[in-house]
Amino acid sequence: MTTPYQHGDSVVLVCASGGRAEQARTLLESAGLDRLSVLRGGITGWEQQGGELNQGRGTWAMERQVRLVAGLLVLTGVVVSTAYEPLKWVAGFVGAGLTFAAVSNTCAMSRVLGLLPHNHTPRTDGRAG
Repeated sequence: MTTPYQHGDSVVLVCASGGRAEQARTLLESAGLDRLSVLRGGITGWEQQGGELNQGRGTWAMERQVRLVAGLLVLTGVVVSTAYEPLKWVAGFVGAGLTFAAVSNTCAMSRVLGLLPHNHTPRTDGRAG
């Protein structure tokens, strides 16, 4: 019988270089989990050794998506404000939002972008198949 913190399967922890995965293994082992391994060298080492890697669809990182949308909103607001002056406030609103995001360490735009379908991964039952 296993507790919620135990499992019967071996687990391989993976990150880009192996460093964070090693830190995670140390933390998980201190919590009582065992049968943990780390992919030495991480994904970078795996690729360098000729290991096969499925890159997926190449979704942009959330920070990059936020920069794109914020930049487009500012640019659009400034350009269109040459014809309709009140739209300059779009740029000001985005600037205020980015300032608030930095000060509060939150980002409403990333939350909204996170709702888009391409930012969701399919749910699985946690088992390899």
